[in-house]
Amino acid sequence: MSVYLHLRNLSLVMVVLCAVAVPRLSAQKVSLDRSGLVYVLGRIEIVARNSAVIDLGDVHTLHVGNDVAVIRPTDNYYVPVGVLRIQETGATSSHAAGNSKVQPQAGDVVMFVREFSELKTPELHRNSFFREQLVKDSGANGYSTVRRSQISVAMQEYQSRYPKWRRSDKHVVGFLTGNSFSDGREQLIQPLLNQIDLFRDSRREGSNSLAAAGPGWEAVMNVLFGPTVAERHAAAQKVISDENVVEDKAALPVTSIQRLVRDELFERLEEEQNLISYLVARAIEDPPRGLDFWLPLRLSQSQFPQLADDSALIDQIRNVIQKLQDSR
Repeated sequence: MSVYLHLRNLSLVMVVLCAVAVPRLSAQKVSLDRSGLVYVLGRIEIVARNSAVIDLGDVHTLHVGNDVAVIRPTDNYYVPVGVLRIQETGATSSHAAGNSKVQPQAGDVVMFVREFSELKTPELHRNSFFREQLVKDSGANGYSTVRRSQISVAMQEYQSRYPKWRRSDKHVVGFLTGNSFSDGREQLIQPLLNQIDLFRDSRREGSNSLAAAGPGWEAVMNVLFGPTVAERHAAAQKVISDENVVEDKAALPVTSIQRLVRDELFERLEEEQNLISYLVARAIEDPPRGLDFWLPLRLSQSQFPQLADDSALIDQIRNVIQKLQDSR
């Protein structure tokens, strides 16, 4: 009898362990499969005493201690300003202080990303948000009419877009926006988004060429890569030699690339030079099979797509690449 009871208890334990193990494995698989990014976009509304007020807050999944990328629209192109750390959040706005390296201005674009696996369902997101606001607003007089409207718009946007994010198999599945980019106005900065996607795609493949674009782009892209891209890049830094020995990838001659691009293309905008330095670095790090096709394609995917039709520029870039390869 005791043997029977022992076996029965052992069977029950095995059933319980299996029941617990299956959901854990399933949850892990979902997390790994749902690494598509959601862009969260806003703008700096006010800067007072070097403290920036941003139109993104708790309802947009922004939290105290998060870093956000700051990028400045300038004469129809974009310049990376740097990274700010959030010091205080409200329902639809937040505060971040500038520093000696980053001087924010009203109108600057503010961005960060969330992987889909990090996002809650609309119902859980709504419940979590309102619980947090009850604590924060316990001594306040309630929401203003404007604030209620902004919260409502953000909640509706989250709820309506979430199913599309879930179904998408793209690397970037969608957008969550502050008031400055509501109603699909993220299309206004599509050239900027194209260039960010260009940088991220090469990073995912293990490329180290972003350093050639300058420290500004390196800083903001560290906020905009997303954790899965960062992990894949780190894993790709080890290469197998002919002797099956794992080695670190060789460093790119970034300083030489930047110097030669400045010398050869001094008449170009600084941001154009940064982009060209990046493309030259990529071509040296992982030479494309058809450079004449590859260069216009990559230029068309940047914030300066018109450069793809500039045959004289493409000849100059090809010559820069050739000079650097000959000098190695």
